[in-house]
Amino acid sequence: MTLRAGLWRTLAALLLLIVSYIPLTNASPVNAFTRSGPGLLYRRIQLGKITVGDDDEFVGLRYVDKPKADEYNDAETLTAIPAGGKTLGEGSYLSPQAGQSPPMTDPWVCIVFGSRQKLLAPTVPKLKVSFADLPSQLHENDLQAWLQKYVSDAAAKYNLKNEMKYGQTLLFSAGQMVIPSHFLVHSKSYPQQASGTNSLGLKVHCVRVADLDKLPEEEKKYFKLVAKWESWKIHGW
Repeated sequence: MTLRAGLWRTLAALLLLIVSYIPLTNASPVNAFTRSGPGLLYRRIQLGKITVGDDDEFVGLRYVDKPKADEYNDAETLTAIPAGGKTLGEGSYLSPQAGQSPPMTDPWVCIVFGSRQKLLAPTVPKLKVSFADLPSQLHENDLQAWLQKYVSDAAAKYNLKNEMKYGQTLLFSAGQMVIPSHFLVHSKSYPQQASGTNSLGLKVHCVRVADLDKLPEEEKKYFKLVAKWESWKIHGW
């Protein structure tokens, strides 16, 4: 063997060795690392029937009973189940992070994600409601009228009369937000309830609260997330 042939063979072996150590980052759609933001890495993970990945934004958590949880899991998104309390109007109420579950038998917790591109788009109006000027002992029907005027006044203030409308605006207050029925799909349990379409790309996975400690460690982390509402460019925040 000539000296030149030996050198070429050595270089070829080194090249093969280097290539063999390159990680196959696209080998699996689940649990593969994907890039998001300035140098941050997030995992794609399967939560029940939904897949959460780089293009999803954590929206919040919702505590419900088993029948509601079953409907959400079946639909894989939020449905137009009527709200219990309506301090911010009709819709699905979420908390930014896990807290004490409400007093109910066999509570379930639902983790909610949405399409980052759709959810944070300027065309989806977001407004923080201040109840400082709310009259005391206001009836629920009067509260809805007050909220409607509040949103209308805010639309004029921020020059968003065509976008910011009551029932089509994500509303926030201390420790809660509501996703109006306009963004929720039809509920099989409440077929007469007004609904809309999943235009925010919402994804939902519900788990019995008593079973949270039994989840795999990787999945537990997602139920400990904190929603970054303060970064959503919410009017009045």
